[in-house]
Amino acid sequence: MALNLELIKVYALFVEFYDLKNNWQNWAEYQQTYIALKDSIYNDRVANSLMKIESTYLERENTTKLAAQEQILILNQEVISRQNLMNIFAGLFSLRLIAIAVLLARSNRKSKTINKAWTKSL
Repeated sequence: MALNLELIKVYALFVEFYDLKNNWQNWAEYQQTYIALKDSIYNDRVANSLMKIESTYLERENTTKLAAQEQILILNQEVISRQNLMNIFAGLFSLRLIAIAVLLARSNRKSKTINKAWTKSL
């Protein structure tokens, strides 16, 4: 790259020299070579700059996607934790309902037994 930049300077000097000497044939050849070399160098620079910009953009985009995916995983874990907690509460509530049903059934049996005994005693 540095060599090409030096070559551009040399070709520019030849262009100036042949312009002063009014040697238009050599001036045109060196001017054409100078322009072609300068265009190729700056086209390479532009291409490299564009590639750097694109890679930076893609890296930022990927970082954003990764952050979003991490956030989704965290939210999923929170949902799972809440669902587990709700399952525990539902289980405890079901156990209480079963215990109340058992107590009511026993109470009902005792009441029936007492009523039978009371009706027999009358």
